[in-house]
Amino acid sequence: IAAEGVAPSYLFGTMHLGDPRLLALPAPVETAFEGSDRLIIETTDILDQIKMAGALFADPGLTTLADGKTLRAYLTPDQRQKLEMMLSEKGVPFQAVERLQPWFLSSGFMLPDCMKEAAGGIPLVLDTDLAAAAKRSGKPVEGLETAAEQLKSLSAIPIEEQVDGLVALLGAEDRLDDVFETMIVLYLSEHIATILPTIEAAVPEGGMLVGSGEGYGSFEEKVITERNLRMADRLEPFLQRGGSFVAVGALHVPGEKGLVSLLEERGFTV
Repeated sequence: IAAEGVAPSYLFGTMHLGDPRLLALPAPVETAFEGSDRLIIETTDILDQIKMAGALFADPGLTTLADGKTLRAYLTPDQRQKLEMMLSEKGVPFQAVERLQPWFLSSGFMLPDCMKEAAGGIPLVLDTDLAAAAKRSGKPVEGLETAAEQLKSLSAIPIEEQVDGLVALLGAEDRLDDVFETMIVLYLSEHIATILPTIEAAVPEGGMLVGSGEGYGSFEEKVITERNLRMADRLEPFLQRGGSFVAVGALHVPGEKGLVSLLEERGFTV
C-alpha cells in the first residue's frame, strides 16, 4: 500500500485458524512483516482474555435471546433433537445454551477440533501468532476495532436468519472438516476470492457461516461490508504514516467493497 512520501505498508489476508500450514509465512510476507514498524490486526482485545470476557458479559443482549425467549421457540422438535445430540457429544447440556443467540452458538460448532490455545487462553491462530512475533521484536500492535464492536456486528444479524444459519449448520455438520480443508487449500493457493463460491457450490444449504443460503446477505452486510468501511477509515492514519503491516481476515480483502477497493478509493496505490 503506497502513499506519497512515506514507507510502504502491507495488507495481508489471514485465516482465523491455527492449522500449522497457515502459521508458516511465505518468504515475501515474512520479509514485509519484519521490515514494518508496527502490526495492525482486527482487534487487540483477542490478546487479552479479560477484555474479551468483559465484552461478552458487559451487554448480555449481544449474545442472548431477547424477551426471555429460548431456542425452543425457533426450532422444530427434530432440529432440537439434532442440536441436543451435537451438544451431548461436546458434553454440553441443551439447557446451558438454550438462551444463546444462534450466531454465538453456531460459532462454537464452527471451530474445528484442531483449534488450540496459546498461553493465557489466547486462541492460537495466524493473527495472534503474528501479534506474539511482533511483541517479541518490539513492534507495537494496534487494533482496528474493539471486541464489543465485533460482537455488535454479529448480533445485528436478524434472529430469523441466525436461526436459518444454525439449522443449516446442523445439516452440514458432518461435512465441516471438508469445508475447512477446502478453505485452507484455496487460501494457501492464493485463491481467496473463490473460497465462498466454492463452499456454496459444495454445501448449498450451508447457511450464513458457511457462505450460502438466504441468511448470508445479512451476514455479509453486517460482518464484512460494514466492518470493511470501519477498518478502511481507521487504517488511513496508519497508512499515511507508512511502515504498517496490516493483517485482517482474508474475507475482508477482495471484492468491490473489500479493503483493496476501499483503500484505492481513498487515494492509496494498492
